[in-house]
Amino acid sequence: MTVKNFKIIKILIIVLIAVLASQSVIHRNFIVPIMGIALGSAVLFYFRRRVKGVMADERDYKIGGRAAILTIQIYSWVSVVIMFFLYSRVDSNPSFEFAASLLAFLVCFSLILYSILFKYFNKHEK
Repeated sequence: MTVKNFKIIKILIIVLIAVLASQSVIHRNFIVPIMGIALGSAVLFYFRRRVKGVMADERDYKIGGRAAILTIQIYSWVSVVIMFFLYSRVDSNPSFEFAASLLAFLVCFSLILYSILFKYFNKHEK
């Protein structure tokens, strides 16, 4: 598989997970999106191993870079799980909806900021 094919598959899986998660939240089913995210991650991991080509160079694998990526991933996973838990408890306490929404926006903001900074430093590093 080429890097281009992998990127197309990755975008399709992300779109499917987003649709699944949004529909599940609307229908107040909070287990399905967590399972969908886990399954999507596993599928992407499988396809990433099948890529024939260079997806990144050695700059991306420095200790600091790996630590930053791992931190973002752990923070995102934990925040999303807590967010779904809070959304599932909105009926018992309406203020949980605000906290869950705040967590969702913070995760989105941190991932967008990370992407922008990564692209910026990647361009200026060359």
